[in-house]
Amino acid sequence: MTRTKRIGLLSICILLTTVIFLMSGNTAHSSEVIRPDEYYFVFNGQQKKAGTEYEMKSREVLLHITAGTWEPNTEVKWVSSEPGVVTLESTAEGSNFVKMVRKGPGFSTITAVVKHENYTYTLSCLVKVNLEFDYQKTGMTTATTTNERILIIDNVDDPPKQIYLKYVDYTPEGETDPVTGGAVSASLVTWESDNESVVTVDETGKVKAVGGGSAQITVTSDTMSSNDKSLSISMRVVVAPSFTLAYDDIEGNKIVKHSGNSDKNFTPAEGVPSNFVIESNATYGTNLKWEVYDASNNKKLSPTSNKLNYSISENSQSVTFSNVKAGTYEIYAFANEKYSTNTNAPYAYMKIIVPIYLGDENIVMTVGDTYNIADNSNIPDIGIFEFYYEEAGGSNIAHVNHTTGVITARKKGKTTIRLVYKTSSNLYDNDSVFVGDKFINVTVIDGISLSATEAKLFTNGTLLLHATVTDPTVPIVWSSDAPNIAKVEDGLVTALRPGVAIITAQQTIQGVVKRARCEITVQQSVTNITVDPSEVNLAIGEYKTFHASISPKNLSGVRLKWKSSNDKVVKIIEENPLTVTVQGVSGGNAVLSAINEDNIVVGYSHITVRQPVTGIKLSDTNVTINLQAKSIQLRAIVYPENAQNKAIKWTSSNTQIARVNDNGLVTLLKPGEVTIIATSVDNPEVTALCNISIEIPVASVALDEKETTMYVGQSKRLTYTVLPVNASKNAVTWSSTNTRVATVDAAGRVTARQVGTTVIMLKSIDGGHTAYCTVNVRQIAEGIKFASPSIDLVTGQVHDLEYSLIPSNATDSHLVWESSDTKVAVVDDKGRITAKGAGVAFVIARTEAGGMSYVKVTVKEPVKGLLLNFSEKTIYVGETFDLKVSVTPSDASNLDVEWKSSNNNIITVSDKGQVKGVAAGTAIITCTTKDGGYTASCVVTVRQRLTSMELNYDEYRLSLKKSVTLSVMVDDEIITDQKFRWVSSNKSVASVNSKGKVTAHKIGFATITAYALDGSGAEASCEIEVVRPVTRIKFDKSYISMLVGEQKRIKVTVEPKNATYKDPIWIVSEEGIVIVDEDGYITALKEGTVTVMALAQDDSEKIAVCQVTVHKRVPATSIVLSDKKLVMVQGEQRTVKPVLNPINSNDTITWSTDNSSVASVNSKGKIKAKSTGRAYITAMTDSGKTATIEVTVIGLNVTNLVMEQYSRYTLVVEGATSRVTWDVANPKIAEVRNGQIISKARGTTTITATVNGRKLTCKLKVVKIK
Repeated sequence: MTRTKRIGLLSICILLTTVIFLMSGNTAHSSEVIRPDEYYFVFNGQQKKAGTEYEMKSREVLLHITAGTWEPNTEVKWVSSEPGVVTLESTAEGSNFVKMVRKGPGFSTITAVVKHENYTYTLSCLVKVNLEFDYQKTGMTTATTTNERILIIDNVDDPPKQIYLKYVDYTPEGETDPVTGGAVSASLVTWESDNESVVTVDETGKVKAVGGGSAQITVTSDTMSSNDKSLSISMRVVVAPSFTLAYDDIEGNKIVKHSGNSDKNFTPAEGVPSNFVIESNATYGTNLKWEVYDASNNKKLSPTSNKLNYSISENSQSVTFSNVKAGTYEIYAFANEKYSTNTNAPYAYMKIIVPIYLGDENIVMTVGDTYNIADNSNIPDIGIFEFYYEEAGGSNIAHVNHTTGVITARKKGKTTIRLVYKTSSNLYDNDSVFVGDKFINVTVIDGISLSATEAKLFTNGTLLLHATVTDPTVPIVWSSDAPNIAKVEDGLVTALRPGVAIITAQQTIQGVVKRARCEITVQQSVTNITVDPSEVNLAIGEYKTFHASISPKNLSGVRLKWKSSNDKVVKIIEENPLTVTVQGVSGGNAVLSAINEDNIVVGYSHITVRQPVTGIKLSDTNVTINLQAKSIQLRAIVYPENAQNKAIKWTSSNTQIARVNDNGLVTLLKPGEVTIIATSVDNPEVTALCNISIEIPVASVALDEKETTMYVGQSKRLTYTVLPVNASKNAVTWSSTNTRVATVDAAGRVTARQVGTTVIMLKSIDGGHTAYCTVNVRQIAEGIKFASPSIDLVTGQVHDLEYSLIPSNATDSHLVWESSDTKVAVVDDKGRITAKGAGVAFVIARTEAGGMSYVKVTVKEPVKGLLLNFSEKTIYVGETFDLKVSVTPSDASNLDVEWKSSNNNIITVSDKGQVKGVAAGTAIITCTTKDGGYTASCVVTVRQRLTSMELNYDEYRLSLKKSVTLSVMVDDEIITDQKFRWVSSNKSVASVNSKGKVTAHKIGFATITAYALDGSGAEASCEIEVVRPVTRIKFDKSYISMLVGEQKRIKVTVEPKNATYKDPIWIVSEEGIVIVDEDGYITALKEGTVTVMALAQDDSEKIAVCQVTVHKRVPATSIVLSDKKLVMVQGEQRTVKPVLNPINSNDTITWSTDNSSVASVNSKGKIKAKSTGRAYITAMTDSGKTATIEVTVIGLNVTNLVMEQYSRYTLVVEGATSRVTWDVANPKIAEVRNGQIISKARGTTTITATVNGRKLTCKLKVVKIK
């Protein structure tokens, strides 16, 4: 519901209530409404004025309205603007009383519509019902570092968490007992999450995690008053952060590491590369606070530190790390920017170890080259290593600088540099990380070199040569001096026939030819090998000899290497150069190879060793299975493992009960017994059996009763059904969850033992199907025992009888109640007695079993309250008045009361209630009934008559149509408890009402006089001048900067022009810095800043403000101009920048020129070139320091020129004092020499003169000779 609708409903409620009053025959006229001087509300005894706010601290509050005195014929109707916050219930105390019942959080305006005689009027107050989280029920904790309540969700996938609300439980100020609230429904409020990428919240307060981080949940009450007030509270929800690191280690293994929730005992991620990405559980990486520490020194690293870089994604859940130096690092992810490890909120943690990566460990350098180890590795500091050379004289080939880690190539050769890690460098946070020695192999060349300088090849063999060169961009030319022996192509050498060949690699760089050679020796070798026989089948233990034939046949000294591919199948017994004898060891296949190791030529023979089947083992041998399973898969294992033929033939002993396919899949057809047989195809005598028993399973069980009621000692049998009825095994078991309440035997007979509830469970042995019956055991009541045989009550009192049943565990407790005299007391069917009238009665209770007992009830009529004829009274010293008391009910047995004054020095009271004023002040008269101790009070104010008085103003300038309130003062204190008569000497100029409020009507003067009404005759006056007020005062500037001793004027404008007082009052915020006269002239006295104000002299309070800053004079000791000489063109402007010394000098500068016809200068130092010539511009400071700049204004004597062909004209640069350079845009049209133009062809071109870098142009047009 919108705010507007709520306001409208309240208005309608009040209007309808008023209409009801009018329809009852009464008429309300606003001009005749008679209202008590002051009505107020009373909330449970606490007084509140109309229009104030009251916080409802308990579930129910008794509210009434009073005006000190209350007429019995006054009627009140009550309205609550928000029944969702507070509802109203009528009471028996009267219409001016109402019971407020708390319903929900928010504000509600409680309105009392009062009807007294012929008049109606309304009063209202604002009632607040507070809103707070139920921290304990919600399961919240307090964040230690931020001291805020937080709700923690451990995992993003956790089910939603419910936030619970409650009313505030607290101890009010000045009270000792706490005020306790009750639960609030979440539907009465609006829920909102400030970051739905972390958590969402629905309309019932259920919070669902979306991603790691923290979000604020705000709860706002849906109900609000016409003042647009609502209640709002907030809490923080934290979703525990986590992240994952996935990477490939140096060996290529996939590693996945998950973060922990503590930085204690975490196993580090090792072998982490220098560039990696971690994926968080946050929707966006920036939802978390990330911190990275160097574990070796516990220093926090920035995202752009010299040890690593990392960036947090704003669009995904990732954090990217790059250029991570070797070392140990700790990565933290916090849910909130304010959180740390000291906050008892979850965080994510991971320790990583980045090993040392050297980059290229084999480098080739040319003499003079350098290689920086640090730049080409992830080493954070080269000082962590000590350097050694593996070869003597290695530093002469390549020298490493131990400070910078730069390797310098000195001369041709190879060397290895060993890097030994210094454990004292503390690169890692502990000694658990072992750093082995690192090696860098350096090859220094001075031209070109090959990977080999000599090699031996057999015919048809190949060798790939690699050339190491200084400049790889220059092509390499390969050649062979004997291409019929060995040829070469792109470094690949192929041996053709026996002999020797020289392979040459050549590179020409800037005319210098560089060569490298390799000598190749080619030898004849075997080209083909044939093994006989090429294929054979052997039995286990059988021997066989094989022969090898080689090509070419004329080779001598050839020795072949014989090898079996599987020695467990075929074993070599005897080996000769060209023959071999083998034996079959076990069943299987093997390849016999004859290998010429010179050029790797191979001959083969395939051997099969026969292995018979010796046994079969099935996956199952005895199976009991339900028909519903439909099938079962049998698997056969054939022995030995290397048997050649493992094929199995499957058969069923009864194909009507079960069938089996070629793969051992048994299909169940009907209940019965069947045998599945597995037979070896290789050895039919080898078989295996599986006996299968197929049964009909129990599908379900059911009890005929799901719940039954029994009495102690009773027995009954429970009946049941097992389905299907032809199930193979239909046996069941019985059990009771509470055998002390009821037991059950094997036949299902239940016996009730004692009062309570138990569950009887039926369970089938086959399948474990269950059914349940709840048994409620009860006990019949046989008699009643009352806690007391008699009770005393007062009229209207309600009393619940306390009694117990016999026996004590009886559950059937239905009783029949009756009263012997319903005029004295009545009783309901719950045993609740209500006292009706004075007398004695007997209340009787009977059980269903016939037991009976009674209680004697004595009822008395008590005092219920009292009222005084005054609740407030004001008198003067020496006066008296009578307080009268009315006791309710009037027929109460004891009507005696006692009177008491809170201060007898101010007022006294007699036993009859007569009050007398003794001295000025306030005291309370309290009347107390002797029966019940009921009290009523009257606040009495005693006043002293005035002797003298004055007004708060002796004279006052009052603007037209404005008002001012005058107050009567005695001893500089305003009198509020006396009434005065106010009189104006000229009502047409200024009038005054009964409260002292003066209103201006026209320009003029009037005297306002106040007369005391206490009989003292005191009076006081104020002279009122009615003026035309100032409507606006403004300055021409809001800020002025001055130097000490300087004077400036600030112009003030006062509107309107016909204001009575046009001259303002000048005010300076601090004396001694400046003075200002009545004309606005400000004189600076000393350094400082003040505010100068002009204030209207009337009561309009219009003001203008200007800030004035006075600076101390700092004289210049010198002045320097940005240029000493300037060359300018006519019409050009340029500003010269002066520099004062010291730089904080505040001298002003005066500019002047000695030749204004050539160049002028303004007050800002801007020079304007007017005509050709020379002028000197001078800048002078207040302290007399000067600087001069020479200005030369140049220009061509002609800027547009028309010439006939083959004529001459001389251009002159006027004002030029240095060399002039001349140029022509088109030499075909004209020539120019030292300013003399010689025209040639017809056309248009431009002549350019350059002087001191400045260019002057003349447009030239050459025409035909006339």
